[in-house]
Amino acid sequence: MAKDRSYGDRGTGYTPRKQSIPGTTNEKRYGRGARWCKRCGCYVSIQKYDLLLCRQCFREVANSLGFKKLRWYDMPAMNVLANLFVTIYNTEARRKSECVVLPTSKIAKEALSTLKEHGYIKDYARTEDNRGGKFKIELMAKITKCGAISPRFKVKKDEYLEWEKQYLPSFNRGMLIVTTNQGVMSHHEAANKGLGGFLIGYVYWVNW
Repeated sequence: MAKDRSYGDRGTGYTPRKQSIPGTTNEKRYGRGARWCKRCGCYVSIQKYDLLLCRQCFREVANSLGFKKLRWYDMPAMNVLANLFVTIYNTEARRKSECVVLPTSKIAKEALSTLKEHGYIKDYARTEDNRGGKFKIELMAKITKCGAISPRFKVKKDEYLEWEKQYLPSFNRGMLIVTTNQGVMSHHEAANKGLGGFLIGYVYWVNW
């Protein structure tokens, strides 16, 4: 069977393969042998958009077909705040002293300022890289667990105790991070000021 070489020759050796011939006992109607790469004759791996190409051929012609490969730093984080807390927690679990988080946001910067103010991180710095920026965070091994709260539950000024029971290991250990009309702060500070707001995260340290 003649091959369709519309994508151009790869320049490598080509070994003809026995193919499915319609109307004969050799015909295959399903499975790997029923579809062949129209560029090299190998088994088809990519059938979407009627490409009918094997993986190797697709990698070689992807740019000419208009496909763009995204690197990890080009992919936007769906939740910048969740990405921040997960990165900090994983870095603490590996006993490392610093980590890099990207991209950044205004609320993430305010959350880091709150963590620094209460002694959970040593310091942080933001660097502009034309990709949304990145944080370089210096850790102090003072975080046992942290995480983002999603969805951002609305909490009144007298309801913090109930949320402490849900996210913190014990009374007055750790803190909830709250965004209020006066900025991002710990729930202790918000309760003292008589402010409600939205919960965005939690953090605590347990000295075993």
